Amino acid sequence: MLPVDITEENFDFRVAKNRGTAILGFLEKESVPCRMLSPIMDEIAAERADLLVGKVDVRREGALAASFGIDAVPTVVCFRDGELLGSFSGVKSKDGILEIIG
Repeated sequence: MLPVDITEENFDFRVAKNRGTAILGFLEKESVPCRMLSPIMDEIAAERADLLVGKVDVRREGALAASFGIDAVPTVVCFRDGELLGSFSGVKSKDGILEIIG
């Protein structure tokens, strides 16, 4: 499965009201660290059907990024049952990302 494009319009349905765990990457296409993180997010999405893996294009979805105080990319934000679990900025390994969701 591929990551889902998360927008302001679908955030509530896909993430806030989702029963389950969601991992969102706030990314910018031109950023080298984002280009390093993106395939890791793709790999998690392909391997873990139990997780919603989403990508937010911060250039297109600036208001959504601002609502989470995103001031650096890449930033990964994790939710469970619509509640914030945690977040981090920068690039981590697949295991490092999955560690945040327990």
